Amino acid sequence: MSFALLDLPPEIIINILLFLPAPSVLMCKGVNHYLQGLISDSVEVQYYIRCNIAGQLDNRHCHLSANERLNQLLTREDRWQELTLDFDKTFEVPFMTSGIYDLTGGTYLLGHSSRKSLHYTYLPSEPDQEVVWKEIYSDQTIIDMGLCVYEHDLLAIITTQRASADQPDLPASHEIRMHLNQVSTGMRHPEAQQPVISIMNTLWERPAVGIEIVGDNLVLVLAYYENAHKPNDHVFIYEWKTGRLKMKFSAPYHSYSGLLFLTQDIFLLPNTNTGTLEYWRIPYNTSEATPHQPFFVLALPQLRQDRTFGHISCRAEPNPSTNSHHSPKPFYADPRHAIAIFSVTVRSGVRPELPAIFHHPHLSSTFVFFVHRSSLLDCLVQFSDSVSEDDEPPAIPYSRWGQPICRWFAAEAFPTRWVTTTAGQRCVIIPDMGTESNKAPIILLNFNQMDVARVLVAEKHDREAKIRQDIQKVKEREAERALRHQAMDQSEGSGGINGGDDDDYYEESVDALSESGEDGDISDSPSTGLVEAERPSHLRSRHRRRVRAMQLSDALDDSQHCFASLVHSSLPYTVCSTRKRHAFHGVLLDEERILGLRTNVIQRITKVHIFHYG
Repeated sequence: MSFALLDLPPEIIINILLFLPAPSVLMCKGVNHYLQGLISDSVEVQYYIRCNIAGQLDNRHCHLSANERLNQLLTREDRWQELTLDFDKTFEVPFMTSGIYDLTGGTYLLGHSSRKSLHYTYLPSEPDQEVVWKEIYSDQTIIDMGLCVYEHDLLAIITTQRASADQPDLPASHEIRMHLNQVSTGMRHPEAQQPVISIMNTLWERPAVGIEIVGDNLVLVLAYYENAHKPNDHVFIYEWKTGRLKMKFSAPYHSYSGLLFLTQDIFLLPNTNTGTLEYWRIPYNTSEATPHQPFFVLALPQLRQDRTFGHISCRAEPNPSTNSHHSPKPFYADPRHAIAIFSVTVRSGVRPELPAIFHHPHLSSTFVFFVHRSSLLDCLVQFSDSVSEDDEPPAIPYSRWGQPICRWFAAEAFPTRWVTTTAGQRCVIIPDMGTESNKAPIILLNFNQMDVARVLVAEKHDREAKIRQDIQKVKEREAERALRHQAMDQSEGSGGINGGDDDDYYEESVDALSESGEDGDISDSPSTGLVEAERPSHLRSRHRRRVRAMQLSDALDDSQHCFASLVHSSLPYTVCSTRKRHAFHGVLLDEERILGLRTNVIQRITKVHIFHYG
């Protein structure tokens, strides 16, 4: 006896659908009325589809029902689409801050100016929740730290202290240590077998630190900027739970400053000296050979001969993770599709054709570019012939990989002091107005391609509605004119019609139609149709004038002539700004909220304004 798939009980069919990619589930709606009704009426399937459209993953550790999760997701996405506030509140920072800060997993951390303690707070998700600060003390000088809140409830603190002087005749050295603490308790982390790890001894006290934690792996970069002795940069990879050093290597001065995890065992290092993005693989265990070089390399756009890369920083939030066990949220941003932001500083070099008096080696320009983590991973497949575990891999020119997946901006519009400005596929900025009296709107960029498709559909509908309105106005004018002509023809002593009126009428019609405007071609891709088909009615009916889609290819505004040729980029995005203007010195972003920062005359944070969206 044979049976068809649709003969199975509905709950089994729903479970099967949940194993399909979301676009395939939507396509199943067109098979027949039974599947259409099953998919439309199933809260579980609708929640799965909405998560996919919003770039979210379900948190299986959350105990809310599927209906509650779906409602929270729809409400949150609706607020973010036009920056419609849930609530806002302001709090003072009750201590003098240092330059150490972070925002991740709903946790906001600030260093104390003494560099002997860190203060952190769980930011409110409800308007009646208060900001309560916790503090972790250290008897050593704190250089920097790294947070991994949702996956491991982990805070890694990097410190420095004067090493014991066994040989007084030698230069003083400093010991760099790493302390592994639990965020929730502030105590040593219970899973860390070696909660204090000695990293290295160095002649210089305070290196710049790059640190990221994913799974069992912790990658630490130590570098010294503007050091006259030009010491090497150092990279360490630890298995933080055991304290085992899995891998380490050095690089020439001014090579590395930050890093980006692509997967749990692949990380990316921007190399300032070579102007490249290096892919490194972390060995699984000690039996594997330790890599001594990257296995894949992407080149940044080529600079002019009198320019050099001064600094390259990067970030993508959230990191790839094994779970979100410590997150109370029903869903979280898909790390694979998170947008990565790269801040690139280009310095002007010596120009041999000019006298020495005109040399300005410290003049610099800053640029920002965005690319999805998934796109950086896809390059490994697209250029698989250039992957090499043994030999030095060739650098793939930007012209071959970069334009379709990147979006570049001159950083005049992107104050680069604050790095925690992205979460998921969103980025928040506020223009630097220069003075206290000037105010500016907060601007939100969204690189979610499903959101781009949604906005394109909305813009298309707006234009079509405008055209219909204009055509109706033309018809009404035509009818009115015809009646006027008829009345004039019937009146005694009619003198005829001015011949210029028809031309004027034609020009008015053209002007009315042209007001609808066109900003670019509308995408007819399947995803555009799916977004429109699956958009809730309360979203379809809303006229969205404050959100715009930017999808055309663009050449970077390189007014300082830093690059050897035009830098093109095409990654589509949407842009929205707040109605209200603000006088903030910076803005930060996490998955729920925007933080507006106020600083004092020495650039220390004194006040924080929370804008909560859900």
